[in-house]
Amino acid sequence: MAPDLERALQEDAEVSITTYDANGSPGSVRIWFTYTDGKVYMATGRNSLKVWKLSVNPRVRLRFPGRKQLALDGTGCVCSEAGLVGRVAPLLNSKYGRAWGPDAQMVRRLLGGDIVLLEITPSTNC
Repeated sequence: MAPDLERALQEDAEVSITTYDANGSPGSVRIWFTYTDGKVYMATGRNSLKVWKLSVNPRVRLRFPGRKQLALDGTGCVCSEAGLVGRVAPLLNSKYGRAWGPDAQMVRRLLGGDIVLLEITPSTNC
């Protein structure tokens, strides 16, 4: 992975995620994220448009506000594996000042509540 992309993944607070519908039409929104073990994770509403689009087209593009021409392509999915959610939730929560409540509460919400964990796997060409 290019050093400037690795730096953005480690340092930036927001990323712009572009998801695509079944016809390939894009839509983008800024979102908080964390990066660990070579993957990008973000929490979003269970009924969000991002979640629906990922169910019909897993392709994503991440752009980093303030970093011209820096982008990452990959595939995304909703992650519901309890062990991974339990490990990633505290990372998100710590980065953003416990915005989702205590870690245990966030884990419960991610495993069956109003939010889900998105997992983005970068393409090998980044």
